[in-house]
Amino acid sequence: MFPLGERARRFCCRVLFCLLCLFPTGATLAWCAWSNRASQRVDWEQSLAAHLGLVTHIERISHPRPGLLRCEGLELSDPETSDRLVTISRLDADRWGGKLVLRVQQGTVSLARPDELWRVLRRALAGRTSRAAPPVRWSCGDVVVQSSSAQFTLTELTGGIESVPSRETAYGSFRVVGVDMPEPACVRIQRDRQGASAVTAVTFHSGTAALPTALVFPGLQAPEQLGPEGAFRGYVWASFADGSWSGELTGQLSRLDLRHLATQHLPHTLSGTAEAVIERLNFRGGRIEEAVGTLIAGPGSIGRSLLDSARTALALRYAARIDTAPSILPYEQLALAYSLDSSGITLKGSCQGATAGVLLADSAGPLLGEPDRPRDVAALVRALAPDGDSAIPFGRQAERLVRVLPLASPRIPVADTSGHR
Repeated sequence: MFPLGERARRFCCRVLFCLLCLFPTGATLAWCAWSNRASQRVDWEQSLAAHLGLVTHIERISHPRPGLLRCEGLELSDPETSDRLVTISRLDADRWGGKLVLRVQQGTVSLARPDELWRVLRRALAGRTSRAAPPVRWSCGDVVVQSSSAQFTLTELTGGIESVPSRETAYGSFRVVGVDMPEPACVRIQRDRQGASAVTAVTFHSGTAALPTALVFPGLQAPEQLGPEGAFRGYVWASFADGSWSGELTGQLSRLDLRHLATQHLPHTLSGTAEAVIERLNFRGGRIEEAVGTLIAGPGSIGRSLLDSARTALALRYAARIDTAPSILPYEQLALAYSLDSSGITLKGSCQGATAGVLLADSAGPLLGEPDRPRDVAALVRALAPDGDSAIPFGRQAERLVRVLPLASPRIPVADTSGHR
């Protein structure tokens, strides 16, 4: 090699320093300043708000490395009430193998507005259908779920979103802290737009564990009315189309508080802890089409008004001592099998230690026995919502039942005053 002079060596060193050190460092600093600019945070807030229809706030957007987006302090709120629905402490978004990979460090979800959360999920899936979107894989640390009366912590959350033409499928699994779960619970949400209108289907399986009803059925008007310790184990499939729900349910409801149910929906006194096995429950348009199962409860107490209206409307066999009983009676067992559809309701008593066909018994023996034949569903409405003085007008009580029970002619039934003695 030809020798370089002192000036040439200095010039080469300066050029190499600029190319290998100064320019890369400057470019990196410029990229960091651009990627962490305040306007980018505002852009992301506006983009998420337009896509989800929620008020969005982000504390900080950063790019720890090229290709990795980090969002810190993400909050999603209802635009009308300003109620905070979702809070995420940190969300990392990356691409790996053609997939979008999301990692959530910690989050909080409020079930105060389950209808709004459902709308957001449907809108997010609809947005993916309208454009080419990559598959998504996500994982999450602990998530605190808050209902109106309880708080649950979910852990080991994983899932994803898959796309085929005109169909989006989101799926996930989780465990509940404090619940013995040999296997995780699984949920799947599928949006299909192959027909004239979009249909969104939800599938849920609790695994072998019983999960809190306030967590499993957040869409109920007040799931805590099933009792603070109410739990469900089983399978639910439901589809949402044209503004109404249809589907099927099978499983077991445990630790139900009958006092909570009666206080909110009936003008009667009824208390005790119940276990309900739902062999089959089919519903369409928000109305029960068929229900088959069993109910066991007790010990507890029952109001004389419920005994009188049930035996009269449903023509139940009853013990003569009920006529002289006080306004509230203690009972030992309430046990029955039921079958309900538009043709009527069939009740079979199954109290242990009593003669066959006993529905309700106390320490002295049977109180109510099964009817001799099936009864129409209107009779059940008359038994549960009788005419007369009550805190809630008869029309409202009966209307609630008429909306969900499989009446052949869905109208408020007239109270039967003839009696069956």
